[in-house]
Parts: sequence; structure tokens; C-alpha cells
Amino acid sequence: MTLAGQPALTAAVSSDSRAGQVGVISGASTWLSEGTPVGAKYGSSRDEPYLNLRPKADSETAPSTTTYSFPTPTPTSG
Repeated sequence: MTLAGQPALTAAVSSDSRAGQVGVISGASTWLSEGTPVGAKYGSSRDEPYLNLRPKADSETAPSTTTYSFPTPTPTSG
């Protein structure tokens, strides 16, 4: 997986998220606007693809776990 940003980042991803509606979403119909805390800091995510995952089951007691592994240390944030 290649992640957007500067500098460019590449990561291996593993997840126990269950199937169904899992994949990359376009960001055209759901996004974070500049009016949100994240959008205020990083800009709107409109039309930016994002990874959509599901829990192991439709229950708050069954979260899924997703791990991103980077080949080199990630840059500092903020």
C-alpha cells in the first residue's frame, strides 16, 4: 500500500477485519471537511481515497485489528 503524503510512505498492511465493504473508498461522498479538527490541521479529505475496514462482528466487543508495517521509521507528525 502506498500512502499519500510528503514524503511518500509505503506500508505492508495486515488485518483481521471481516469481508464485506472492505476496500479503498474514493472519498467523493464521505470525507472530513476543513471544519473538523483533522481537516483544520491537514485540509479536507474530499476526493482522497481511504481504507474502509469492518469489525470482526457487528458488536462493540469484537473490534478488528489492523497493523501497518513500515520499512523505515515514519516521519514525525505535527
